[in-house]
Amino acid sequence: MKKVLETERLFLREMTMSDLDALYAVLGDPEIMQHYPYSFDEERVRGWIERNMNRYENDGFGLWAVCLKETGEMIGDCGLTLQNIDGTMLPEIGYHIRKDQQHRGYAKEAAAAVRDWAFSNTEYPALYSYCKYTNVGSFKTAESIGMHFEKEYPDEANKITRVSVIRREDMEEIKLPEGIKKRIEGKTYTMDDMGKSGSKVLIFDDAVLKIVKFRQRNEEVIKMLRWLEGKVPAPRVLAYEKDGEYQYLLMSKVNGTMSCDPYYMKHPDEMIRALADGLKLLWSVDISDCPRVMDLDVELKEARYRVENGLVDLDDAEPDTYGEGGFKDPADLLFWLKTHRPSCEKVLSHGDYCLPNVFIENGKFCGFIDLPEAGIADKWRDIALCYRSLKHNAEGTFGGAVYPDIDPNKLFTELGIEPDWEKINYYILLDELF
Repeated sequence: MKKVLETERLFLREMTMSDLDALYAVLGDPEIMQHYPYSFDEERVRGWIERNMNRYENDGFGLWAVCLKETGEMIGDCGLTLQNIDGTMLPEIGYHIRKDQQHRGYAKEAAAAVRDWAFSNTEYPALYSYCKYTNVGSFKTAESIGMHFEKEYPDEANKITRVSVIRREDMEEIKLPEGIKKRIEGKTYTMDDMGKSGSKVLIFDDAVLKIVKFRQRNEEVIKMLRWLEGKVPAPRVLAYEKDGEYQYLLMSKVNGTMSCDPYYMKHPDEMIRALADGLKLLWSVDISDCPRVMDLDVELKEARYRVENGLVDLDDAEPDTYGEGGFKDPADLLFWLKTHRPSCEKVLSHGDYCLPNVFIENGKFCGFIDLPEAGIADKWRDIALCYRSLKHNAEGTFGGAVYPDIDPNKLFTELGIEPDWEKINYYILLDELF
């Protein structure tokens, strides 16, 4: 079996008929393939392998077996195929990972490697990913390897097909300031995100480099991160430089795993206790000299800017926020928010307190990531977003498994407080504008 490429935890190799049972465990799972136009029996899986074996011979590529380096076990497939996308044959990166191995970053790791292989070994100017419009997990994986939304089109099989793309020029060598370059010279990395905003994220074994278009607001974020050092476990600023166009932030990585890791989703008492401990730690920090305020004056001003400039993503809203029984449009919601402002219990707030941003190690809270909204704010802002994140992850809103044993209301028990539903609903609605 020909090995094609390797990553930190995986290797990809050509499939053979001996992989039938392992691949059937993936493609034959109705939950994994719920967004596919038809189900797979063994005969269809056999045909899938045959087609890819022919692709290896005729195209020099295809979907390859994704295998764990540690054991050699096949856990899915990922690779490059030519697909009919809105009437044109285009190179598409596809991926399927067995259910018990999902939410560990394997799809992203494999797809990023295929992306790099394709740009190095073919002359295609762009690579694509396409899926049914309801397949949130698939296009989130596409985004994670640097793809961005290209278009949607009507499709008999999918009703609506969503297309993502990454172009060769997006992967051109990144020019870095000398000070940053010296710190990362010789280190390998993966590109985690690139998009229309022009931002890039480089992931190293022990650090993360964010490259973003210059905004004065980012200067406040850097100042806040430095203030947080020694107060809460969060990424440390290792280096920061800027030029006329970009800002370059090199940060340390936080240990542990996301709260939404499958282990903790299956052990909700550990997970919810850790989430509560993270909140309590934030609340315990002395904010008398905190350099940043993110209260409702600031939030509503930014919300107004987003509404007036058409930046609110209606597709990302809760189902009942707009329309019958809800608000007419974002401007209507903004007016309601301005006229129903709650009182504020000021604390140090994370600003985006959702499960992927809170890390756990050995069953204990161990750190935060993604703190661009951190500052002084109402404690109920974090509580509301944490509650919603618990609910969404438990219900499988993002395309993952459903965890009926998770009761988001236990968060209040661990915090030792009664829920203030008016404030919780207010901050969830406010977040609809961001």
